[in-house]
Amino acid sequence: MHRLAATSIVAIAFVAPAFAQVTGDECANAIVAVRGPNGPVDTGTMTPSADPPANEGCAYLNWNNSRDAWWVFNAPVAGVLSVEFCESSFDTSVVIYQGACGALTRIACDDDSCNPTGPTFQSKVTGLSVAGGPVYIRVGGYGNVSGAVRFNLSFKTLGLASAWGNNDYGQTNIPATLGGAQAIACGYRHTLVVRSDWTVMSTGDNSTGQCTVPTGLPPASRVSAGYGHSMSLSLSGGVSCWGSNFFGESTVPADLGTCTGIGAGQYHSIALQASGTVRCWGSNFYGQCSVPAGLGSATAVAAGWSHSMAISSATGAAWCWGSNSDGKSTVPSDLGAVTAIAAGPSHTMAVRADGTVRCWGWNSWGQCTVPTGLGRAIEVAAGLDHSVALLATGEVRCWGFPAYGCCVVPSQVRFATAIAAGAAFTGCVAVRDCDGNRVSDWLEVAGHDCNGNGFHDCWDVETGMIEDCNSNGLGDACEKQLSVSQSRTAGPIGFGMPRTLSITAAPRAVSNVTLRLRGKGDFSSVLEYVRMRIGDLVDRQMLGGTGDCVADPAWQAVTLTPDEFNRGIAADGTWSASFTASSAVDATLCPNGTWIELRVEYIGANGADCDANAELDSCQIAAGTVPDTNHNGVIDTCESPATSCPGDLNLDGAVSGADLGILLGAWGPATPETANADLDADGTVNGADLGALLGAWGPCSN
Repeated sequence: MHRLAATSIVAIAFVAPAFAQVTGDECANAIVAVRGPNGPVDTGTMTPSADPPANEGCAYLNWNNSRDAWWVFNAPVAGVLSVEFCESSFDTSVVIYQGACGALTRIACDDDSCNPTGPTFQSKVTGLSVAGGPVYIRVGGYGNVSGAVRFNLSFKTLGLASAWGNNDYGQTNIPATLGGAQAIACGYRHTLVVRSDWTVMSTGDNSTGQCTVPTGLPPASRVSAGYGHSMSLSLSGGVSCWGSNFFGESTVPADLGTCTGIGAGQYHSIALQASGTVRCWGSNFYGQCSVPAGLGSATAVAAGWSHSMAISSATGAAWCWGSNSDGKSTVPSDLGAVTAIAAGPSHTMAVRADGTVRCWGWNSWGQCTVPTGLGRAIEVAAGLDHSVALLATGEVRCWGFPAYGCCVVPSQVRFATAIAAGAAFTGCVAVRDCDGNRVSDWLEVAGHDCNGNGFHDCWDVETGMIEDCNSNGLGDACEKQLSVSQSRTAGPIGFGMPRTLSITAAPRAVSNVTLRLRGKGDFSSVLEYVRMRIGDLVDRQMLGGTGDCVADPAWQAVTLTPDEFNRGIAADGTWSASFTASSAVDATLCPNGTWIELRVEYIGANGADCDANAELDSCQIAAGTVPDTNHNGVIDTCESPATSCPGDLNLDGAVSGADLGILLGAWGPATPETANADLDADGTVNGADLGALLGAWGPCSN
């Protein structure tokens, strides 16, 4: 009986299916997280996942077999992730992973950062560096509690600022050399950008000094551009203004204190203090600076030309005050809670909690007619007569005024992190990943910018800035060149003991070459030197003055032109330099002998341009201008020019009258310039070489 009972129990345990009850219950069926608001999801409907996480740096994680929910955010490139669970209904515990389900790597955890003093202790993780790819967010409850999970997700990475549309004042002229950017703002006719080093750059109309960034401006986290003035919010929360000050719009109140938000209007300014209090200054002709008494604490602010906006922290509702021409300050009664706002000169925008966009006010160009099927938005910007939305997918959408191309989003803007709208022009900060390797192009530009214009090569290829004849995403100019850096040491060297240092398969130089030479040992005076010979180039190196038998002497640099260097490359591709010591150099004077060391650093034509004619081999083969009879992607004459076609002196794929002329012109003792005509390598171009050439007459065989 007991055995049967035990068997039954085992059978029941064996057949019980292990499956997720609802979406998000396990890593494998995680809910897709988006930038902006996520949830709510009730963890009470979930089951405890396997392998509950230990505290591991989060002292109060206390997972305790908690019911947990899973989300996955697909980071398009490497960047910085922040998730805040401050509006969740219970004491959350959060763990974040990267990798694949079954092989996850834990990268962060948090238990009570939202409100460390209680009474509830929700979680948040900010400024977390993540790689491109899936990021898993696992949410449970302290001590096995559960409830409704709500969280806001933001993802930022270093991008490149760009602007398009009306450019009558140069407002879209953002320099290619600007580098990485973090924030952008568009005013009436000027643009502000926060660079990667937190400094501010400005371009466009400067008639009232709005583009004259103050000297010593504190590092900025964000900027705002008005009609004729500019604002910045420093990393420490300080507000600065410059430009027009006709109505005191640039006179920051002395008691303003630390702020978290700013907005520049036509002739007024608005700021959100850290306490949640909204402050306005400047023109109040339409009441745009008369903050409603019932607003209370706010979470965001925005400034139109003659009206102002805020989001109530108590209800999430949008508030508007000031001018109500065209109904721009009449908030729709069914709007509900919002997560983002924007105020233009004559219309107003908001993003609702579900990510839908609403517009109201002047609609002369359809700027308030939100496109059907727009998708989930996380940010909006209102221009003079057009509207812009940043979707959770990173896509930028624009509608309204059709002229100047202000709503024609450039194709390279594939994943944006910030948007802005001015008078008939638009700006954004966008991540670029033109090679699709999930790393921001800006992070890779140092190693992928052969033309030195500040952009990734594949981006230049895409826009036609550089050629890519073989369509592999790399600029032809980069493929045709490569860096060469080799060091050779030889010894002993002394009077009557010459040495040769060489590099095998040396590419031909295409730019100046730097040679670095030093002698180790008996080089203590100007009489003790070596003579270096490269082809017919002679350069005396004074390797003295450092003391007898010095262990680590200094390098001495010599610069050669490509022609001077290439004289030293033999027919088999070996580059050589010979060294002869003066009669004062004693090879055995020092304990370890007397040595010389040569370091060669240069840019050469690589295997992609083996004939060094400045055209890619693959492109020449495809065009049929050079032979590749074995179809291996290598020009026939490059595979073994010294043996397979010895008489083809001009490397055109055939031995002909042109080669005969070269040989006859080289007749006599061979020099570095005529060494390729010395077919039998006996030091002289003579009848034997002529016979070899005539015997190979015709097309090359390889």
